[in-house]
Amino acid sequence: WRRVIAMKPEDALALTNLGLAYSGVGRFNEAIQACSEAVRVKPEMAGAHYYLGRMYAAIGDKDRAISQYQVLVEFNQELADRLLTAAGLGSPVEC
Repeated sequence: WRRVIAMKPEDALALTNLGLAYSGVGRFNEAIQACSEAVRVKPEMAGAHYYLGRMYAAIGDKDRAISQYQVLVEFNQELADRLLTAAGLGSPVEC
């Protein structure tokens, strides 16, 4: 993914996939950085918000995970609800 990003630094999908690759090996700081960049490049990309929220939850940053939920609900309610469940953040009523 780094090669793709080197050629297309504004490729939000490649940035998100790089974040997923980093998270898969426990490198959450790099994962968050990559997905944050994806969100910056393409703020309406629901998947980037979803995975960023999951990564924040993985490092115990519940407030930032909930912030991603709140943004995500604007784009995709179903994916937002999946984030709550997957990240153990509670129910939509609690957020």
